[in-house]
Amino acid sequence: MENKYPKLILKDLTQGLNLSAKEILEYEKLIDQLNQIAEQNPEYIDSLKKRYPKNDPRLSQLRYKLDMMTSASDEYMEMHFPENKKLYDKVQDTIKKNIKLTDPKTFKNVKDPVNFGNLLAVKYVSKHGVPEKKLRLQSRNKKTASRFLKKPRLKTKSELIDEKIQQLDIDMKKTQREA
Repeated sequence: MENKYPKLILKDLTQGLNLSAKEILEYEKLIDQLNQIAEQNPEYIDSLKKRYPKNDPRLSQLRYKLDMMTSASDEYMEMHFPENKKLYDKVQDTIKKNIKLTDPKTFKNVKDPVNFGNLLAVKYVSKHGVPEKKLRLQSRNKKTASRFLKKPRLKTKSELIDEKIQQLDIDMKKTQREA
């Protein structure tokens, strides 16, 4: 398979830079890696050409900056807020269980549901018997000890204001009688 892209050379990456011999060796390694990626993944090169257009260097710079910021943000989130594996597994198990329970294949055929008309029909009652009466639930407060530990009701703001006004009226009448 022939690669349709030209190979990168050192001049492409180091154009306009003053580099030492050590930096030139590092760039040569980088160029070799980039050429290998281009040979192995031509579709990746196509997407890069679309993402970073050659004819608009400003857009390419902005998109590169955005990509670097996004990757730094993702790295920060992974480092400082790792995924809770235990909770994730629990949620996955719950989702699988719900999918299994709601799968239409697992439902059995249900006979016609009981409705009010059937309950009134003589045939239904004679066939299935008289419906049982519902048990009446007793109030829980009658049997719990909390009924003896009730807290007094707190007064509202308006009640407190009314009490203070009444107390002021009483004090005013006392001072008027004394004078």
